[in-house]
Amino acid sequence: MTSDELTVKITDFRLFHNRPGSKSKLRAILTILIPQLQIEIRGLQLCDYEDGWKVISPAATLPNTQTRAFRIEVDGPFERTIRRMAVRRYEKELEAFQRQAA
Repeated sequence: MTSDELTVKITDFRLFHNRPGSKSKLRAILTILIPQLQIEIRGLQLCDYEDGWKVISPAATLPNTQTRAFRIEVDGPFERTIRRMAVRRYEKELEAFQRQAA
């Protein structure tokens, strides 16, 4: 990792299916923690387009420092991570529902 790179930890997320006809299929709303800057960003929105995930939050929600601008590159591992987290959350909700029904 270079001095210009930041480590981002996803602390919470919600995954939504966009309505039919939208240019993107999925929308993720994240809460992320950036240890190097000691900040947490809530409500960061990303959409899954044909050419990959893109940040759609207003620029005002992304902090700048004097030395570098904050930007997120969404890559394959990120996509696999949030999909895996979504499946786990769905499985937990399904388990809870089945317990309540029993």
